[in-house]
Amino acid sequence: MKWKAKEIGFEKLVMKGQKLIGYFVSNQQSSYYESPDFHRVLDFVQRYPNKAQLKQKNEKLSLVFEQITSLDIANNLLKGIIDFKK
Repeated sequence: MKWKAKEIGFEKLVMKGQKLIGYFVSNQQSSYYESPDFHRVLDFVQRYPNKAQLKQKNEKLSLVFEQITSLDIANNLLKGIIDFKK
């Protein structure tokens, strides 16, 4: 699951309670935010707003998934983002 998180562009991935939170690159000037990988994430969130929400707190951008009850579900969601519109 860790390599999938890195492929998406997360610096950190946390599973807490029934939430999966992926924290994006903290440098807001990073070229990552102009990359096809980040645009794929944005397209995924727009297409499936019930599955994922982008949140910003204290200059940090994160992607939050709710109702994640197992590692299999978390793994499948990350795979879904990677495979989205490839």
